[in-house]
Order: sequence, then C-alpha cells, then structure tokens
Amino acid sequence: DPSVAKDVPRLLRQWAEHFFNGLPSSARMDATFLRKVGAILGAFPDELRRTMAAPLTGAFTKAIEREVSACAAKREKDPRGALEPAWILNLEVPGQLKALGALVGTDHMEYQHLADQVAEELLDCAIDHFNQNDGAGKVDWERLRKLMKAVEGIAQGKRLLGRIKENARTLEENYKSREERARLGKVKADLEAIQRALQRADTSASQSMFYKPVLSREFDIGGIDRAEELLTEVSGRIDRVKESLGEKDELYLNISTAIVNKALNATVETVNNAQKLFGGGLGRLGIEELGQLIGRSLRIIARLDNMDMKAQMRGHLIKNSHALNDIQRSLRKASNSSGGSGCMVTALAVGVVLAVVSMLLT
Repeated sequence: DPSVAKDVPRLLRQWAEHFFNGLPSSARMDATFLRKVGAILGAFPDELRRTMAAPLTGAFTKAIEREVSACAAKREKDPRGALEPAWILNLEVPGQLKALGALVGTDHMEYQHLADQVAEELLDCAIDHFNQNDGAGKVDWERLRKLMKAVEGIAQGKRLLGRIKENARTLEENYKSREERARLGKVKADLEAIQRALQRADTSASQSMFYKPVLSREFDIGGIDRAEELLTEVSGRIDRVKESLGEKDELYLNISTAIVNKALNATVETVNNAQKLFGGGLGRLGIEELGQLIGRSLRIIARLDNMDMKAQMRGHLIKNSHALNDIQRSLRKASNSSGGSGCMVTALAVGVVLAVVSMLLT
C-alpha cells in the first residue's frame, strides 16, 4: 500500500527514538553494543539507515557540540586558566566520540568533523595556557603534555594534525628548556638593559666625531667617553648576571666579552685618531693632551682586565695594553727631553697603530 510505505520512514524514526530512549545509559556508551547496532543499521538502504540512526547520532552530536562550546566560552573568558575546561572536555568527550565512531564508523564525515572540533578546541586551550603562563613559570607541564598527546589521538584532518604536531614540537622544546629559561628569566631585565647600553654606544658613535678642534685646544674624546659610560652603566648589571648564571656560563661569557669588545674598540679608535692629530706635522694635539688621553685609556684597560671574557678577547686586550704602555713611555721620554714644555717632538716614535677588534657575538 503506497500510503503505508510513505509513512514507513516516520514510523522507523519513531521506533529508533523509543529504542534509544529506552536504553540504559551504560548501553548508550557501550562501543561493542553500538557497533552491533551500527552493523544492523548498515543493512538498510542509505536513506532509511540515516533516518533510523539520526536519534542516536544526533544525541551524541548535540552532547559533544555542547561540551565544546562550553569549553570555548570558559577559555575565552579566562585564557590563563584554559587548561581546566580543556581537562574536563578531554575526560568527558572521548568516550562519546568513541561511541559515535562505533555506531557510524570512524571514516564517517560526521564523526571526523566532530573529532576535529574537539581536537581543535583542546589545542587552542593548550596554546592559551602556555602563552599566558610561561612567562611567569606557571605552566602545568604534566597535564599539558598529556593533553597534547590526547589531542593528537583525536584529530582526523591532515591539516589539523600538522598544526597539532608543529605545536607539540614547540611545546616539547620549551619543556626541555624550561629550567634554562627560568634561570635566564631571573636576569632578563639586566640582559635587556645591557643590550640597550651596547646599542646606545653604537648610536652615539655614528652620530659624533672623535675630535672637534676648538680655539681652546680642548678636544672631544668621544670614544673614551663612550667606553667609560658603557662600563659605568653595565657594571652592576653584569655582576648580577655573573652571580646568577655563574662565571663559566657561556651566555655570561659572551655578554661580558661583548662589553669588553665594545669598550676596547671605542678606546682604540680614539687613540688611533689622536695619534693622527699628534703626528704628521698637524700640530693639533700636544704631548700633554695625548698623555692625558693615554692615561684615561689605560684606566679603561685596567677596568676591562678585571672582567671575564673569552680567551681570544683576552689576547687582544693584552696586546693593546702593551701598545698603550709603549706610547705612554715614549710620551714621558719626549716630555722630559723637551723640558716639560709640552711641545711636539718630531723625533718621537708614537705612531703605534692599536688593533681594532672585530668579534661576532650572539
């Protein structure tokens, strides 16, 4: 009878609803039982199978989507505490997903779509928890790493799986380096201040000349000033870095060496430039003035000598220290032979070119 046949889908759906509602809660989540139900439904034509399965699959779909939405709302409200709703979601939803997969098959589009929804929300929670808590050292690494493993087991789509694996690698790298990052976090402010001081030394060097002759014969000692200012600015900070990291720490040695390198180069360039003003018959710089400059340079060298540095840098410092002492001795002899008049002695062999050091430190 066509009229009866037309009403069959509605009757079957009604039967399926009564059947599902009559199941005990344990049976609704029993994967073995649901696989048997799925196999029975699979014997029906597609349209009838979808009609009869709708009450069962619809209940799982609504429950899972409701859990995902609740988790997302809590995450958006409190990103710092995003791990808590994610942990609850991960405890409650996988069982429902497993039941749905048993009913319709894990290759079913509806199952894969829901699984990806769950995985993506869990991943977002993991990322928010890390980003919001890592700076303060409050990441719950044990639960976070467990959550990431669970997420990778839930996701279905290739693109999402790729994103999950990439973030999992990043989190694992941060987990392995957590102690080192916490150690560096204690001196973060000092490291940043030292970096700014080094950058300022570069900026001031590019914006000024070493010597600006004026009528009073005074001269601008730009590089010497920069070296002294740099050492004064970073002295307390580099001491704290040393105390926190240790004198043999690679990062500390690199930073301390960079400071020595910057101050030594500024000093060396100034002295070399001063020698040009002194020699060559220019007569723009006298023995007394050059002697004062060398004296200040040697005091800077003495300060640098007390700092820790790489062996190569120590070698450059020693060579330049010897050269400066040679210049100072020559100036004293010249001053004595001229009767202390401070005039330039043309026979003076002062033209010692000091070595400008160029070291690349990261």
